[in-house]
Amino acid sequence: MSSIDVTRARGHWLRTQGLVRPAPIDPAVAIARTGWLRTIGGVDVYLALRSRIAGLTRVQVDAAVARGSLRVGPAVRGCIYLVPEADLPLALRTAELLSARRTARDLEKVGVEQAELDAVGEAVLEAVESGPLTTRRIAGALPEGAVRSLGEIGKKVGLTTTLPSALRALEFAGRLERLPVDDRLDHERYVWQRPKVAPDLDGQPRDLKGIARPLAERFFRFAGPATLAEFCKWSGLNKGQAKAGIAAADLARVRIEGYADEAWIDPEALDALTAAEPVESGVRLLNFADNYLSLRSTPSAFVDPAHTGRTANSWGRGVKPIGESQYLHTRALLHGDRLAGSWAWDPDAEAVAAVPFGPLPADDAARLEAAAAELTRFLSEEMGHARSTSIDSDAKLRERAALVRAQAG
Repeated sequence: MSSIDVTRARGHWLRTQGLVRPAPIDPAVAIARTGWLRTIGGVDVYLALRSRIAGLTRVQVDAAVARGSLRVGPAVRGCIYLVPEADLPLALRTAELLSARRTARDLEKVGVEQAELDAVGEAVLEAVESGPLTTRRIAGALPEGAVRSLGEIGKKVGLTTTLPSALRALEFAGRLERLPVDDRLDHERYVWQRPKVAPDLDGQPRDLKGIARPLAERFFRFAGPATLAEFCKWSGLNKGQAKAGIAAADLARVRIEGYADEAWIDPEALDALTAAEPVESGVRLLNFADNYLSLRSTPSAFVDPAHTGRTANSWGRGVKPIGESQYLHTRALLHGDRLAGSWAWDPDAEAVAAVPFGPLPADDAARLEAAAAELTRFLSEEMGHARSTSIDSDAKLRERAALVRAQAG
């Protein structure tokens, strides 16, 4: 088993994520190389791609969605992701398998048989025959009585009618696809249509043990070296399933001194890992939950020891020391390959507030000023807002801007 220092791992992670020298590549290629992107109705999908693709515009991303080279759908942990078209069958099958037990349990509770869902599904397919429809318009287009209310029991399990379950089943089967309204990803408004090209699901594994291998192959290609726990966190698999996937993928095992006694990586990347050098200069303004940081167990491997005690708003966990936060609620500022500050959109100043934890070298301080100005232009002119989620607000943006400034002391 090879052994490397965590500083070398950081340099490799930054390069694998395409953050050292962004190139003018296709958005689908960028995601295939650096990892699927979670879509939560804000600008961060665009920011993630912009950090990795030189000169990227919003229109280029929207065009990739419109032509189908990028697809939106359920994937790991049942969350909605932006994935390359070639990965959509794997994403759909993964989401279906991970949700199967809970889906069966909930349908049993509300007394819905598969035959009833199949009948609703056929009615849905007939309704969208003439073109894409929103969920509400589908409900209005269905024959009277095709969908029924599931009453108080349904409300308790989150299923008010039979329509959502039918839509999910059709999507998992590749018979129905969701498209973002206006091809934009900074909201959660979708229409449903019959796929122009149905995803080929026949070659996908039909159980979680089988699906673990292709998931491991992808994850450790864009995240390696990574640990078993990190693979479980990303994929939603349990430890047994994840271990089976790692073994089947025939990965190389390494030790990361100062981080993990056991981690895995694609064998073809082992030489690049052992030769990787730390990246000590340059500044980067990352999106919320960027793959560079969020694929790790904690940000502790990225924070200078002098700053690990600084408090941060951890997503869903309140205020915690940065070194213990699993998901930082504020967007990250990198200096070299280190987490060295944070940034937020200030709605009152209508500008990016980017604040390092401490003084930067003069050259990098100038680079940070230029990066913040360019990001301000992008968010103002191309996006028109800086919300992280579909339920974000100016009040929340204002709070995060104040938090960023407070973190700098």
